[in-house]
Amino acid sequence: MFEAVSKFKKSVTLEPVIFLYVFSNYIMFAAEQGSNLMMNKICELELGYNQTTCLKRGTDFSDVEVDVQRYTNMFELRRKYIAMVPQILYTLVAGALSDSFGRKPLLFFPMLGRILGKTVHLLHLMFYHELPIWAYYFTELSDIMGGIPIYYMGVYGYGSNTVDQAKRAARLARFDGVEQVAYLTGAALSPVVFRAFGCWGSFLSGITINIAALLILVLRTPEPIVPKEEKSIFKDANSSDTTFSKITRLFHRCVTQPLSETKATLAKKRDHGLRTVLYLAFFNYAIYLLVLNINSLEYLYLKLVFPGFTGEDMAVYKVLTKTFVLITMFILMPYFNGKLHWHETSILSIISTSLVWSYFGRGIAANLIPQYYAAGLLGFLQLGLYCTNRSLITRCIDDGEIGKAFAGVSILTAMVMAVSQPIYRHLYDATLDVFPGSIFMVTASALAVASLVNYFLVSKRRSIQVGRVTPTDSTE
Repeated sequence: MFEAVSKFKKSVTLEPVIFLYVFSNYIMFAAEQGSNLMMNKICELELGYNQTTCLKRGTDFSDVEVDVQRYTNMFELRRKYIAMVPQILYTLVAGALSDSFGRKPLLFFPMLGRILGKTVHLLHLMFYHELPIWAYYFTELSDIMGGIPIYYMGVYGYGSNTVDQAKRAARLARFDGVEQVAYLTGAALSPVVFRAFGCWGSFLSGITINIAALLILVLRTPEPIVPKEEKSIFKDANSSDTTFSKITRLFHRCVTQPLSETKATLAKKRDHGLRTVLYLAFFNYAIYLLVLNINSLEYLYLKLVFPGFTGEDMAVYKVLTKTFVLITMFILMPYFNGKLHWHETSILSIISTSLVWSYFGRGIAANLIPQYYAAGLLGFLQLGLYCTNRSLITRCIDDGEIGKAFAGVSILTAMVMAVSQPIYRHLYDATLDVFPGSIFMVTASALAVASLVNYFLVSKRRSIQVGRVTPTDSTE
C-alpha cells in the first residue's frame, strides 16, 4: 500500500496547480456572483430601472428580465470579441514555441491574466456607481493573455510529455478529473462563502487562491521533458549583426518558423490513412467546442425559462452534475481505457451519442426538476470528449509533434469560438420570445454529425493502432 501511495505521489506533477486555479475560479463565480453584479449594474445604470425592480426582475418583472438579458447577451459578445484577435495570434505560434521553451509559459500568462481580471471584478464592487459598465471589458484580461486555448495547450501538452502514448488518455483524463474535483469543491463552497462574506469574500478568496496557484507553478512545478531545438534564437549571430538583423531573426524564430512547423505537421503524409483520421478528429473537436457556448448561456436560459432561478440554484445544479462528471473522469475513463482497453474511437462514439440526447432533452424540458436535471445528468460523460479526442490526435503523430499538433487544436479552438459565439448569442437573442431552447437543438444536431463520424472512425481503429508516421513531409 505504501509503495502504491509513493508511486502515486511521484506521478503528481501539474495537478496541484490545476486544482487551485480552477477552484479559485469557481469559488468566486459558481454562484454567478460576477454575472449577477454585472446584470444588476446593467439594469440600473444602463437601462435606468430602479433598484427594487432590478432585484425582482426574475420573478415579478419578466419583461425587465428579457431587456436585461438582451443587453447582457450583446455586451458579453462584445467582451469576447476583444479577446478573440490576440487569442488567434497566440495560437498560431505558441505550440511550436513551447516545444523549444517548455509548457509552463503557456500556463503562466492566462493565469496571471485571470488574477488581473478578477481584480477588475473587485473594483466594480468597490466602485459600483462610479465605474462605468465598459470597464467590464478589462475582466477579459485572461483571454487577452491567451485564455482557454493557450491554457489547455499548456495543460495537455504538459500531460502528454510526462507519460507514454499507451497511458496518455488516462493521464489527460486525470488532469480533467482533478479539474472537476476543483470545480465541484468550488461550486459547493461558493454559495457558502457568498452567504457568509458576500461578494467581497468571494472575490478576495478567488484572487488569493489564484495567486497561490501561480506561485506553485513558477516555484514548485518542474518543466516536463520536451523536444528541444538545438539552435538558439541568435545562433550564428555575431557582434557585427545589426539590431534589424537580430529582430528579423527573432521574428523568424518566434513567428514564421513555428507557423511553418505547425503547417508541416498537419499536412504531413501518414501511413494507413492516419492523416484522414487526424483531420476527422479535428473536425469533431470543432463540434465539441460548440458545447462551450451552451456553458456561457445556460444561466441566462435557466433564469428566463424557470422564474425564480438564482445563482445559488445554479451552484447546486453544477455540484450535482459535476459529481457525476467525477465518476466519469476518475472511474469510468480509467476503466474504459486501462482495464477494458477500449479504443478512443469507441469511447468517443458512446459519449457523443449520449450528449445528443442530453442536449435535446434540455431544450424541450418543461420543468427544472426532474426533466432538465435528468437531461443534464445524461451528459455526465461530456468532459471525456476533450481528453479522449486529444489522445486520439496523438495516436496519429510522432511524440515530437505533440506541441505543434496541439497548436493546431488551439488555433481551431480560437477560430471556432470566434465564429460560433456570435452565432449562438444572436440565435438566443432572436428566440428569447419564441423558443430559447433552440440553442440546445443546434448543439444536439451538430453532435449527431460528430457521432456519425465517430462510428466511421471505429471502423478505422485497427489502422490507427498500427499506423506509423512516414518520414516524408509531402502531401498524400
